[in-house]
Amino acid sequence: MKSDFLLSPAPLKYFKYLLNKKLSINSMEISSKIDITPHHIIRLNKKFKKMGLIEYEKIDGRTKGVILTNKGRKVALSLNKIYNLLEK
Repeated sequence: MKSDFLLSPAPLKYFKYLLNKKLSINSMEISSKIDITPHHIIRLNKKFKKMGLIEYEKIDGRTKGVILTNKGRKVALSLNKIYNLLEK
């Protein structure tokens, strides 16, 4: 996977949103908050899980949510800095 993928709009929005969350968030909530289709969020989840950037957690005993790993938090902080520079 190319690292420049992380600099595309969807991953930047995804990590910026998750960076401010302390608890697991389900894909539908992420999708509605950052205006990216649920299908695309699920694909991002799979990629980021393989990269070790997120973990799945049970939210209500059956629904899976995602939360950033320590590695994911470091990447998200770096991407957030880039995101802020691009918005200026």
